[in-house]
Amino acid sequence: MAEMNIPGIETARMKVAQLSKNPINNGRTKLPDRIVRELYTEIRSARIAGASWNYIAKAISEATSIKVTGCALNTAFAMVDLEYEKKTGEPALPTSTHNKVRFKKRS
Repeated sequence: MAEMNIPGIETARMKVAQLSKNPINNGRTKLPDRIVRELYTEIRSARIAGASWNYIAKAISEATSIKVTGCALNTAFAMVDLEYEKKTGEPALPTSTHNKVRFKKRS
């Protein structure tokens, strides 16, 4: 390649190289997955008892000072619950369908 004299190009090169060493959070973290795996039996019992995902998320957030949403817990729990079902044969809990009603076509 031809050598170009662009002011600050070496600084930009170092900053871009640094980004590859420290990936930026893209919005989906593994933290809810780790929380669900750690508290799986308690979360499952709470769901069977009728607790909403938002109440469970609020309890976890208050106890750990880690902000977690009910939606993130729901998604993580669904994946872990399916893994648990394959391991043990215990049927997975039904997944939440609250968003499907919102997008229902009106007649």
